[in-house]
Amino acid sequence: MLVVLRKASKTLFAKILLILLVASFGVWGVSASLFSNTSDTVVAVGDQTVSSADFAFAYQRQVADMSSRFGTQLTTEQARAFGIEAQVFSQLAAGAALDQLAADMNLGLSQDRLAQLIADDPAFKNAAGSFDRGLFSSRLRNAGLREDDYIQERSKVAIRSQIVDATADGFVAPKVLIDAIKSYRYENRDINYLLLTNANIEPVKAPDDATLAAWFETTKSGYRAPEYRSFNYVKLEPADIADKASITDDQIREDYERRKSSYEIAGTRTIEQLSFENR
Repeated sequence: MLVVLRKASKTLFAKILLILLVASFGVWGVSASLFSNTSDTVVAVGDQTVSSADFAFAYQRQVADMSSRFGTQLTTEQARAFGIEAQVFSQLAAGAALDQLAADMNLGLSQDRLAQLIADDPAFKNAAGSFDRGLFSSRLRNAGLREDDYIQERSKVAIRSQIVDATADGFVAPKVLIDAIKSYRYENRDINYLLLTNANIEPVKAPDDATLAAWFETTKSGYRAPEYRSFNYVKLEPADIADKASITDDQIREDYERRKSSYEIAGTRTIEQLSFENR
């Protein structure tokens, strides 16, 4: 099978499909809005299509997986910040491209091989290490999957793996890439730290009155500030409003005659009298 796949992958049509497969990751990852339309099809590669329901299910599954990793339910804004929507588009586009290539190459998977792959999945094995039919149904039910849908999807994944393994067989990664991945995966950090708690600190006693008084005397200047008062006033004097040139002597005389009673002071006399009962 691998020999046939290698030969098929060398054809011009297969190479074009593989190039489109790689390009789909970049295109869908840049902007999913470029392919928005009113139909139910989200992704179309040849005869392979992905419906909006399939996309919604894959998106929800990806969000649930990320939420379990972070230990909290991601909001729509957080999922968008992580680029989950673009990731799901890229995965679905790549899967559709591989499915189309598999269909063009007439690749398939036997029922026995498919059953063996499902039975070998650790997620469906019991404590004894054997396939558990009840555990299989329970896991799919908890994931919101029907058995037929899961089996169909598992078959597609297995066929896709055949294509990927065949095209990647014999590929040797550059040493720089291997060293970078190895350094990333197995990199360690040594941390030296000192832990200080209240138990390492001698308790500070409450100061007595003498200590507080002495401290206040040395620092009281820092708490003093001059006292200020603010006020508003209008300065107005007779000279500011009086116009001497506009008052005549007759007006002064007339005003005096009218007010002269207020300027008069009645005359007074002091009398001393001695009284005797008889002369």
